[in-house]
Amino acid sequence: MGKYRTINHTADLAVELQADTIEDLFKTAARAWRNAVLEKSKVRKQETKKIELHSPMLDELLVETVSELNYLFSVGQWLFSDFKKLDIYEENEEWYLTAMVTGEPFDEERHQVEAEIKAVTFHKMDIRRVNGKFKTTMVFDI
Repeated sequence: MGKYRTINHTADLAVELQADTIEDLFKTAARAWRNAVLEKSKVRKQETKKIELHSPMLDELLVETVSELNYLFSVGQWLFSDFKKLDIYEENEEWYLTAMVTGEPFDEERHQVEAEIKAVTFHKMDIRRVNGKFKTTMVFDI
């Protein structure tokens, strides 16, 4: 499993991500987003939703993926728990993601919101491979 750490960033929340694989990097980014939004609240794997996205750049695909999770929460009042299935591949100079994500409807009695994330930004986003690990920084506009 990948890891992340929160770093100080003016008026935003930034996280440094590191993982062994691209898929694990996406999972780690999603976990960092969820933990930024919720304060130590458990999210059950009660429902499954399908996400299909594509982008010409891997960086954009990562931002779009976490933005979709943020949209499901902020508009749909649905919280991401985990990836049941995650496929990421490149074909004809385009990156594709197909995922089955688990989660549950937001319950204000069980889930305590830590921060409202307005947007997932491209600022400092640059997926690179360093010493066999995929790394990037993701910034959330809060």
